[in-house]
Formats: sequence, structure tokens, C-alpha cells
Amino acid sequence: GARAFLEMADILLEAIGIASKEIFDYNRENFKFDQEQRLSRDLSRVEMQIKRFDLFRQDIEDLVKLTVDKMDMYHLIGALFLGFTTTIYCEGRIEKPPNWFNGLYLLSVASSFVYLLLAVWLSMHASISSHSFGVRVRTRYVRLPIPSLSQISSLTAKLSDFENQRWREMMRIPFATGRQEWRRSNGGGGDGGQPSGGALLPPEAAPGQPGASSGGQDDNLGHGEDGFASENVMMQAAKALPGKHVDLFRRFQAKWQNYDAYARVSMAIGVHQMLNALNYYMVGTNLIKWKCPSTAYACTVVFQAGTQAIGILDVSGYSKLKVTFLQTMGSIPIIVILVILSLENKGRGPKSPINRDRELERLAPVAYIIQGIWIWSLLILAKPSNDEAALPRRYRAVLFLDVFGCANFDPTGAENTAVVPASGTSAAAVRREAQASLAAAAENALSIAQQALRRWEAVPVEMLTGAQHDRIVRERKEYAYWRSTFNWHMGKHRKDYDTAARDKQDLRPWSELSMLERQDDEFAEALLGPLEQHGEQGLGMCHYALESNEQVWEQVIDQRVLTLKELSHLVHRAQVAVKAMTRKGSSGKAEEEDEEEEGDDDDESDESDEGESDSGTSSSGSKTNGSARASQKQRKKPMDTLPWKIIRRMTKTLAVCWLALGCELFVDQTWFEGKLGGAGEASPGENAEGGSGTAGEGERRLGGRALPVEGPAAVWDAFEDVQVEWPHGSFFQPMAMSCPGRPAGAAGLLLGNRYRLYSGASAPEPVSLSALPTSDFPPRTVALCPPSPGGSACLLGAPVPEGVAVWPHGSSPRGRAAVVLSLQGRPWHAMTGAAVPCAEAAGLMARPQESAWCLLLAGWDGERLLVAAAPLPAGPAAPPPKARLAPRLDVPLLHASSQGAQGAAGGRPVCAVRVVGGDSATAQAAGSPACSALAPQAAAHVVALHLDAGRGRLWVLLAGSWLEAWDLYEFQNAGHWRLRWPGGGSFRAAGLCAASRDALLLVGADDLVGPRLLRAKGLAVPPPGPEYSDVGLDGPETLPPRSGGSSTGDRLL
Repeated sequence: GARAFLEMADILLEAIGIASKEIFDYNRENFKFDQEQRLSRDLSRVEMQIKRFDLFRQDIEDLVKLTVDKMDMYHLIGALFLGFTTTIYCEGRIEKPPNWFNGLYLLSVASSFVYLLLAVWLSMHASISSHSFGVRVRTRYVRLPIPSLSQISSLTAKLSDFENQRWREMMRIPFATGRQEWRRSNGGGGDGGQPSGGALLPPEAAPGQPGASSGGQDDNLGHGEDGFASENVMMQAAKALPGKHVDLFRRFQAKWQNYDAYARVSMAIGVHQMLNALNYYMVGTNLIKWKCPSTAYACTVVFQAGTQAIGILDVSGYSKLKVTFLQTMGSIPIIVILVILSLENKGRGPKSPINRDRELERLAPVAYIIQGIWIWSLLILAKPSNDEAALPRRYRAVLFLDVFGCANFDPTGAENTAVVPASGTSAAAVRREAQASLAAAAENALSIAQQALRRWEAVPVEMLTGAQHDRIVRERKEYAYWRSTFNWHMGKHRKDYDTAARDKQDLRPWSELSMLERQDDEFAEALLGPLEQHGEQGLGMCHYALESNEQVWEQVIDQRVLTLKELSHLVHRAQVAVKAMTRKGSSGKAEEEDEEEEGDDDDESDESDEGESDSGTSSSGSKTNGSARASQKQRKKPMDTLPWKIIRRMTKTLAVCWLALGCELFVDQTWFEGKLGGAGEASPGENAEGGSGTAGEGERRLGGRALPVEGPAAVWDAFEDVQVEWPHGSFFQPMAMSCPGRPAGAAGLLLGNRYRLYSGASAPEPVSLSALPTSDFPPRTVALCPPSPGGSACLLGAPVPEGVAVWPHGSSPRGRAAVVLSLQGRPWHAMTGAAVPCAEAAGLMARPQESAWCLLLAGWDGERLLVAAAPLPAGPAAPPPKARLAPRLDVPLLHASSQGAQGAAGGRPVCAVRVVGGDSATAQAAGSPACSALAPQAAAHVVALHLDAGRGRLWVLLAGSWLEAWDLYEFQNAGHWRLRWPGGGSFRAAGLCAASRDALLLVGADDLVGPRLLRAKGLAVPPPGPEYSDVGLDGPETLPPRSGGSSTGDRLL
């Protein structure tokens, strides 16, 4: 029996041994198989992780390239448009336009240039910022998760690791026990591991984290590169990182998104203004320079249709009718200008200047005012939205700015669909859902602020300064107030909300948190600081690592730092979120209040907080609310609104310019008309091209008469200086002079400069000048006196943009007695005149006059010397009634080029010189040697004029020191001289008048001695010849000399 028992025991033990061996081998093969599967899976995970983050980096590169490429296109187009507007400024000059048209044209070009320049500048900022932040994201945040050597070691599997497993895993009986759980050893040689079901997971101290070692091996790969820096370790599941690179990019995109959007807005407005400027140019060229109204209308239709098309393409969110109305409003100024210029072109010849109508031009201010209102209305389109992005969503191009749907655009229409309650959902349910969303946002903001406060409160007190400690206490009080507000609101609306339990769980200090809770902290591994501490090199700045309880003295580059400034910002965000929740309305009001509290901090740069010092914080006795507001001002807005503010201020500035110019033009044309004297500025168009360029009806030419000139002009150099006590010494700049009378045998003097009018007498010397009491005389004011002595009976007159202003001596040019006589044709630059008997000037009147006295005026309009007359019903001392002057005589000038002195009718030559010799008189036309001796090649320019009322003699001083005398009563030339000034020819004459029959007074300025008054004596005036000839279209015609009482009709052409 015993032997049989032993045999059975031996067989049983052998069976057990064989079974144990089989079980051991089976489990060993299982371990080997599992390790091979685990190793293959881990290697695939590493490979897929690298590929995934490579896709992240490509996403960032594509997103940045989207902005950079678009801004490069803006640069190119903006540069081309800027060059075009500069060309318009330099080359696109309209020949002598009216002031009101010139302002519209040039201000449109200026608006276009400024907006296009802003577009280029904003796009340049957006391009540089996007490229810079894109590089920053790819180099600092989104890195390829390259494993380190220790991480690669942790992926290896050894069969000897089977020896470290528990015996129940080694001898597990198949199908009889539960699931196998293998222990995974630390690849760095650490102890033990962490069990898992069916797979080997990384140990609690995961490889790749700070502190992971390679077991003494040479770690040539360093710590590797983790995706999103150190936020997540390489071996964690990829599902922990969905879309984080997109969120990170969109946070950085806020730095340049507004610059991108408003660059497009600026370009849209600039192109519109450029089209308007081109339209003004075409209208001015075809209706002012030429007479081509049909071309002007066609160009206007084309350009305004272009602005309409661009407006419809650019603007979104408005109906086409509204967009068309807005663009049509911008076209009204062009239409107003077309109406004015078209009516002024009626009756105009193909090559003659435009006929100015001042009554019609009163509509011009309307164009300015409407243009100002229209450009102000553009602020409605460019206004940013009320959401977080703050983009001008009225512009279509902005809708495609964010490819992730920030602009609420979805090709499927899902994101653009309005949120409406379902059929069974009430409006109250919708409000409750919105309130729940606000409550969740407030709870999340409070949780983040609590985590930041808890970390700072865990810093040892001895490491904090007094100001830092007081600031933490104030932030805790502020946080406690808003948390209690949140709890009260939640307890009121939710019965299941346990305030005490939540506070007990959430407000635990750092020391009571578990390891897992510390790892899940929002600011895990973040440093705290900067802190002032005494180190080996004395007092310095350091940071505190809460997890390792160490001071970090090295420069922090890649690791996150939680500063007190950020703490204040987080507490303030919690405050705003709680306010939004407790307010009955939406959270938009809270955001607006938040922006108002911040103020205009758009220019705040993206500074780091490493150099922050809290020594300047308020004292511990300051109030909590005041410190909270001070900390609120330090934080930055999520979106930079500086581009919008620049566009808004620039648009308002341009609108004010348009409105101010329109109001100024309106006031100038209505309220002050006839009262401004010479204070207004003459328009370029009025000076040369504004009026009638030909001799109109009733205007006669004296140039067709033969000139009884025998021989060449005489040279006169006999001058003597008259001693004068000049006001302001050598700084006095005379502009005009006249001799109002000759009391006591001495010639009276009336001298004017740009600012005042002075009176005196030519004798005795030195002449003393006294300023007249009224200081608002226009420049070039002259006396209009009768032939009899006595300056007090004279009138005063001056050329003004509206015509000729006349007022009594001793009164103001802006008083009620002043009269403005409008002119037919261009405004005069210089003038003279006198009160003469109407019988002497009968040939210069359009019809016989009953008045005994007439006002005889002569003026230079830049091209012609014209003579006109007006009756004086009230005598020579009272201004004439308001009327329109029509010049009756065009005085030719001998010393002018043939081109400038051609007659209006048939190109009649003006230089017809009588040559003495023989029985018959012959005439030589312009271009003959006799004429060439008299006329220099330079065109005539009148320097000064004087009319001698006693003899009807008009003295004309020309540039080049030429002096001519014309007898207006006899219709003939009375002489011409070449003046040679004393002192080397540096004298520049500015005025002249006849002091006596054979002496002239000339006033001017000398480069060396300043103002001078010269007296020229002994000017020989030849008597009229026995006969004179007329050179007409049919050749010379001999006419008898003028006899008394004969009609002057045969002496005027």
C-alpha cells in the first residue's frame, strides 16, 4: 500500500511538475506575445503622434500663409494705387479751375491717398505680425513630440522582466482565473510600476517630464520635444489635444486680425475716393478746359457705375437697395458739379473760356456738405461688431477672414441659421438656457481665479514683500465678495445648489490637495514671481516653483510664469463673468463696461511680466474697490481696436474738412459778398480762364489805330530821390500809390502796402506818412478823384474777386456805403480810375448819360488792359449804384509779344506804326523792323497804372522798365519810354502817379536801401500827328485827325 501510495504521489508530483512547467511556459509565451504587441503599439503611437503634430505645424503654416499672402497682395495693389494718386497730384492738373472745383478735386485725391496709405500700413503690420507670431507658435508651442533617450528606453521590452512579475501572473491557470495584469518596469531603472489591464501604461513618473533620467546612460537626445511645449507628455493619449493648436493660433490671431480687416476697409474707401477724383478730373478737363459735355457725362456714368459695383461687392448685410442709395449719395456732388459747369458752358465757343455765373455757383457748397455727410456715414459700415472679434462685418471680405467660422460663415448655412426656439420650446426656456450658459462661464472664471489665488497663497510669507502680501490679501477679499455673490445667485435660482459643500471643496489650500488634483491644476508646473530675494550675489529677482518648493534664479524662457498682474486679471475676469450672470440682460453690456473701465489702452505692447515689480502698488490703507479698478486698467483687451480708432478719427477729420470747406464757401458767397473787399483770395480760374477771353459785345479795340510814333522809344534816366519817413523803416513794402489831389500846389500821396493805407503830401521833404484810421483796406487800394484839387472829395477803389469795390473816402470798405461793381470777364489784378465829366468819356459809354459825372476805370486782368465807365448820379464823391461793368475799350500795349497782343477780331496786329516820309502814309504790321524795335520778346506784364483825370491820360508801367502813355480822350498813344533806374537797376517799381504835367512819382523797393520814392521830370510827350492810319483787314486806311465835337464812333473798331 505504501509503495503504491508513493508511486501515485510520484506520478502526481510529476504531473504537477509537468503541468506547472506547461503553465509557466504558457504564461511566459503570453508575456512575450504581449510585450511584442505592446512594443509595436507604442512605436506606432510615437510615429502617429509625430505625424499628427506635423499636421498641426502644417496647419499653423497654412494659416499664417493665408494672411501673409493676402497682405502681400494688398501691398502690391496699394502701392500701385498710391503711385497713381501721386501721378494725379503731379501731372493731373486741371488748367486754372475755379476755387470751389479745385477744392473738391484735390481733397478727393488727398482722401484717396490717405486711405490707401493706411491700407498699406495696416496690411504691412498684419503681415509682419502674423509671420512673427506664426514662427513663435511653431518654435515655442507646437513642436514635434520627439522622444528622449529615456523615453525610448521605456519602450523596450526584456524577457527578463517576466522574472519581476507576481507568481500568480506567472502561474495563472488559463480560463480559471481573471485577466492577466503584467507589471511594467521603469525604463530608467526605477522601482516598480503601475499595473494596467491588458496593456502596459507609463509609470506615474512619466518619461519626458522634468526629473526623468536615463538610468545613468548618455542621454544625447536631451529631454526631447513635447507637443505644445511641456503641457502634455508624449505618451499621453492624443485625444487630450483636440484643436488646441487652432485655439492657440486664434488667440495669437487677435494680435493682427483687426489690422487685416481694416486694411481691406481702408482700401475700399480709398479706391472709391480715387474713382471720384478721376471723375472730377475728367469733368474739369472736358467742361472747364474744353467744351466736351458729352464726354464728361459719359465718363461720369462709367466712373459712378464702377463705384456702385464696387460698393455692392464690398458691402454685406445690407440690401442692394440700401447699398445703391448709399453709393448714390456719394455721387450727388459729381452731379451737382456737372449741372453747374454744364449751365456755364451754354453759349461758349469751342476754344473760349467758360462763362462764370456766380449766382449758379452758389450750389457748389451743397457738393461739399453732401460729400462730408457721406464720408461720415461710412463709419456706420466700418463700425466693429459687438462680439469678441470686433470686426467690421459689414464688409464682405471680412466674412472670410477666419476659416474656423469666427465670422459665423458656413458654406452649408448651418452657422448662419438664426437660433429660433423649437416648436415646443418657450422663450422662457431659451432665456434659462442662456442664463445657464452665463452661470457656467462665471463658475469656470471663479475656479481659475481660485486656483491662481491658491498657488500664490502657498508661497512662503518670508519670500513675499509687504506690498505683494497686501495685494494677495486684497485680491482674496475681492474674490470672496464676487464668489459670495455668485453663490447667492445660484442658491436663489437652484434649490439643489449646496453652497457650503462647494466652498469646502473648492477653497481648500494647496497643502490639502492630492497629487492628482495638483497635476490637474490649471497652472501646474507654472512658476510664481518675480520675487525679491537675497541670493549669493545679493538682492535679486527669482521665481518660486511650488511643486518642488525651490527658488529658480535662472532666466525663465520656456516655462510659464504666473504673476500678480495676471492674478489681478483673472480675479477681474471672474468679476465680469459674475456681473454678466447677475444682470438680467445679455453679457454684451458687461463686456462694454469692461472695455470702458480699461480705457484706451490699444497702444499697450505685448510685454512680458518677468520684470514686474510690485513696489509701486498702493498702500495697505487703500480701498479694495479702488485697487481692483487699478488692477483692471492694467490688463489688455482680447482684441486690438486701434485700427478702428485710427480709421474713425481719420474719417471724422476728412468729414470735418469737407463740411468746413462747404460752410466757408457758402458764407463767402452769401453773407460776406460785397463786404470782404480784397480779403478774399482770387481763384486761379478767375485770374486767367474764368471769364470771357474775347472782346464781347460793346468792347472796342484801340490797338487797330495807327500810332503816331516817330522813331524808337526814348530812354529816360533822370530820377531824383524824394526823402520819406517810411513806416517800419526798410521793412515797408509798397504795393500801390495814387495822387488824390494837389492842395496848395503839392501833390497828395496815398500809399498802401498789404496791411495798411497811408496818406501824405509830396512836399515839403521829408515826406511824412500817417496811417488811415481804418485798417481793413484791401491791397492795391487807389484814389478815384475828379480833376479838381481836394482829396477829401475822392472815392477809393480796389480790385476784389467779385469785381471792383468802391467806397467814399473816410469810410470803411466794408461799410454800408461800399459798392461792389461786378465785372464782365476776368477779375482785375490792378486798377486805376478817376471821376471825369461824362462829356469827355462819352465815347466809352454804351449809351448817352444824363449824369454830369462818370467814373472812368482801367484795369489789368492778366492778359488785357481794359477800360470801362459807369455813371455817378450823386456826384464825384458818392459811389455809383451797383451795376455790372462791361469794358468798352481794350488798350493795346506796344511792348508785348505779337502772340499776347493779337486782336480779338481776325487776329488784327496791334503794332501799326506810322512811318513819316513821302506824301502818303504807310503802315507796318507786327514783325516789321519798326515794330521789332519797339516790342521785346517777353509778354507784357502790367506793374502799375495811373489815370490823369485832367488830361484823360493813362500811364502804364510794364515789366522790363517800360513806360507807356495813352490818351483815352483822343484814342491814341501819347508816348513810350525805357526807364533806367538809378543805383544799378535793383529798383522794383510798384506804383506811379502824375505829380505834375511833366513829372511822375514812382514808388517801389530796392534790394539794397529798401523802399524808395523817385521823381522823374521832363518826360517829353509828343503832340498828336497830323494824321494817323488804321491797319485793317483790307490794308492801310488813312483817316483825318480828330476834331472837336466829332463823333468817336469812327475811331473805335
